[in-house]
Amino acid sequence: MFYNGIEIRESLFAFEDTKVPVRKLKVRRWMSLNYARRVQKKWTKRFGTVKKPRIFQISPKACGLFGPDYFVAHPAVIQQLRNAIRASEMATLNPQHARIY
Repeated sequence: MFYNGIEIRESLFAFEDTKVPVRKLKVRRWMSLNYARRVQKKWTKRFGTVKKPRIFQISPKACGLFGPDYFVAHPAVIQQLRNAIRASEMATLNPQHARIY
């Protein structure tokens, strides 16, 4: 897929590295801070962290290689981009079908 003359490649591994845990422990009054930290560390190890699909720009020239710049995106992001392009095309072709969110 091309967008404004730049190639967009699809990858299932295009996720943002986050430190946000999937489950967050509610600290109760009876818990000490050390206990809460220890349990939260175990939960993070068991349940993992949040993975957000993203799009990244790759520039081979920055690494001393040859080739044009391109984007690597998760399929969910590419689908959102296609939907946005379709919506903008529909709005320009027929303003009556344009949706305002």
